[in-house]
Amino acid sequence: MSTGINEFSKDATTQSLIPIYLKRARSILLEANGDTGYSGEVVLKVTHKPEYKHAQLKKAEEDLSYIENHLSNCSQEQLKDFNELKGILQNSK
Repeated sequence: MSTGINEFSKDATTQSLIPIYLKRARSILLEANGDTGYSGEVVLKVTHKPEYKHAQLKKAEEDLSYIENHLSNCSQEQLKDFNELKGILQNSK
């Protein structure tokens, strides 16, 4: 996903990048907290080594920092998502 964002961002506007950064941050945070996204007959959760979780949270923090620097370009829904993700990040540390 990171390679795709890097390629896309070369010619993209900030407004078109914000939803992508929000989606990536959400994905990273959920995965770092053990949510596998599997929705079968059982709920599958995993635990990670502290070093891996810390590295993933740092990536999500960088994405949220990018968004925070461009809050004026966010819609109300995006601001709501951003605040939710900031809360998840704080609770994950």
